[in-house]
Amino acid sequence: MIPVANINISTATFNDLYLKVNEIAAVLSAQTLTANAYANGATAIGNSYLNGIFAADTGAFGAIRGGNCQSSNTLTVSSNVLQQYCYWASGNAGTTNTNPTQTVDSFSSIAYRSSKYVLQITNASNYQATELLVTHDGTNVYVTEYATLSTNGNLGTFTAVIASNNVQLQFTPVNAVNVLKFERKSIAI
Repeated sequence: MIPVANINISTATFNDLYLKVNEIAAVLSAQTLTANAYANGATAIGNSYLNGIFAADTGAFGAIRGGNCQSSNTLTVSSNVLQQYCYWASGNAGTTNTNPTQTVDSFSSIAYRSSKYVLQITNASNYQATELLVTHDGTNVYVTEYATLSTNGNLGTFTAVIASNNVQLQFTPVNAVNVLKFERKSIAI
């Protein structure tokens, strides 16, 4: 909440209103919060949305989102700057072993250099959770899998390729039917 006193519009003069606007502008210049959403570095599209508590040195946010955050977005609170050059995604994919290697997710190789995945794989009463780091040099994709935990052995293997300017995360299942859920954080180039 910005500490600016109310003004009585029915009795205020133009000069009173002028001074109040300048006072509000001075307070806002020291207490600025901006959220911008860009699509591939172009102009902002969509609506930005901020929900939470804002004070001089505090930002407690219940929700921050923009239209299409595909390149970068910056959140500025007073003189403290939190820059987020990333994109969060999540999804579900079903796989079968009739098609041995299947793409479960993809991201732009032009916009993002690397991604971190947290994946959960379910096959009947068998479960696996794993983390992956994926990066590329424009031609080759490099994947490392770590922090793997499974209830009855690994349910498949992960690889990645670049096709049509997209890095494609691929999964080769061991069993016939799997459900994959994932969260991905991609970092811009």
